[in-house]
Amino acid sequence: VGERVYFNATQPETGLELWMTDGTAEGTVLVKDINPGPKGSEPYELCPLGDRLIFSALHPESGEELWVSDGTAAGTMSLKDIHPGPAHSYPYYQTQLGGRVVFAATDPTHGREVWVTDGTQEGTQLLIDIDDTPVFNPSSSPVELTPVGDKLFFVVNDGKHGAELWALDGADAEPYLVRDLVPGPGGSDPRELTALGDYVYFAALHPSREGEMLFRSDGTDGGTFHLTAFVSSKSFPGFRDFTPMGNTLFFVADDGVSGAELWRLRTLDPGVVRDIGPGPAGSDPHNLQVWNDQLYFVADDGIHGAELWRSDGTYEGTEMVKDLALPPLKGAKASRLTPAIDRLYFVADDGDHGAELWSTTGTFASTKLVRDFRVGLRPMP
Repeated sequence: VGERVYFNATQPETGLELWMTDGTAEGTVLVKDINPGPKGSEPYELCPLGDRLIFSALHPESGEELWVSDGTAAGTMSLKDIHPGPAHSYPYYQTQLGGRVVFAATDPTHGREVWVTDGTQEGTQLLIDIDDTPVFNPSSSPVELTPVGDKLFFVVNDGKHGAELWALDGADAEPYLVRDLVPGPGGSDPRELTALGDYVYFAALHPSREGEMLFRSDGTDGGTFHLTAFVSSKSFPGFRDFTPMGNTLFFVADDGVSGAELWRLRTLDPGVVRDIGPGPAGSDPHNLQVWNDQLYFVADDGIHGAELWRSDGTYEGTEMVKDLALPPLKGAKASRLTPAIDRLYFVADDGDHGAELWSTTGTFASTKLVRDFRVGLRPMP
């Protein structure tokens, strides 16, 4: 927020509380001990709004509610006790849209619905009661709030159509059902909502509800359609790990022929990047991470085990970075891929050092053990 970074940190005397820093030791301070004592307020869903911070925190008198901070103790306060008393409203999915923050919260009258705040108590209010079914405390249960330009996409169940894709054209507008992809109360259960350009991409159930398809939406009924001809297995799950890179959307899918493999979408024509693990078993790509105009991920080609790979989106540009666990071992099981300045760091077990820290710039020669922190100690088999 501005020139300051807010974060959570724990001290024995305060527990987990909200801190901020300007990048200096002197400017790294506790903002406020919201829940006095060692238990902490456990702030979460930190979201900038202008020169202030909107977040959720726990207070013994009001429960988990929405808070605001200007960086001072006096200016850090509860915005509204949405679920009055010590009960919790559990504000979540805080998402900035224009000059407001949209979020999901629970109150005793409307259940879990879409709320909005402008950072003031008066401006923190229920946006709309989407599920107004005349039963006790009905909830539309908003999830996956995803901004795309001036629109906000999310998934709710209005009690009539099941869980479907909805949209909001600005924080002052009324949410609307984009398209009833599976007609009736069953719902298409959209998930993995991911913004790329002017569209939101997501996986949703085929009308048969036997599996999933890949969809794209611009927020209109006519502009919401599926992009894959095949129906991926519902038990996989069908599509996962949606990862944008430039104008390309990477994801993992199982078309029933190649198994779980890495796919890409650049226009309206999705395709397998490379059949890394030939046959129906697939290579099970996971831990997708974009760094330096390349996609890094972990995959098993059936020969080397789970190792680190990279891709530029082409067949020729998709290759294993380095076989760290040499035969007879299979796979270093790389994990926790983390970009930092000029290198990509990850955890791997090469069979000699146990699970340790490695780094790479994407080449065979640059992929090296950073340090063997526990020399000679191996995990139990």
